[in-house]
Amino acid sequence: DTSHMSQDEVILKTESIIRGNIMEHATQDIHETIDMEHVIASSMDELQPGKIIEGEIVSIDNDYVYINVGQKSDGRIPIKEFDQNPDLGEKINVVLMTKRLAEGMFQFSVKEAKELHGWQEFNTWYENQSDNIIYGKVATSTKKGKLVDCGSIRAFLPFSHAADLKGSETTKEEYPFLIIGVDKKKRSVLLSRKEYLDEVQKEKWQQFIDTYKVYLS
Repeated sequence: DTSHMSQDEVILKTESIIRGNIMEHATQDIHETIDMEHVIASSMDELQPGKIIEGEIVSIDNDYVYINVGQKSDGRIPIKEFDQNPDLGEKINVVLMTKRLAEGMFQFSVKEAKELHGWQEFNTWYENQSDNIIYGKVATSTKKGKLVDCGSIRAFLPFSHAADLKGSETTKEEYPFLIIGVDKKKRSVLLSRKEYLDEVQKEKWQQFIDTYKVYLS
């Protein structure tokens, strides 16, 4: 009730009410911003780059496949990473590429997940084998050598170590190779067909010596 107030008092009270409403809305906006930042921060605590997680495809457009990974924020994958069109509701393994949001969404990669899974399988096998021999098919050639498909990974075969496979662009059958280098940080494996054949030849010669040493003495 302002009937008992002067005009100046009414103006002052009105300004006070307006200022109060403005501050209330501003405080509410700040709280909402803080809440959103907290939601994103909580999601980031659970999502870490370089780890394989499962997501469900929830939407697809011409450029991206959108997935939900059970967190507060959905993510997306470039559609060019898929060999064939995926299906809605399909569950796939992905890897978070960066903690930075792009257009409010996390950026995932299905290609990186496949490569990481393959590398993990290779490491498990490599740590439990003893002869450093691996089998693979020549998949393609580069300027410096060949890429060999070894199942879970692709390894590099330099021309200087290609031996009898130097002229082969690709091979349908698998060949044995000797692993001569592994870089875990770069996820790279170096092969030698030449050193493998040299080892085989040495073994054959030793077997020959052992078999006929009686006649050679």
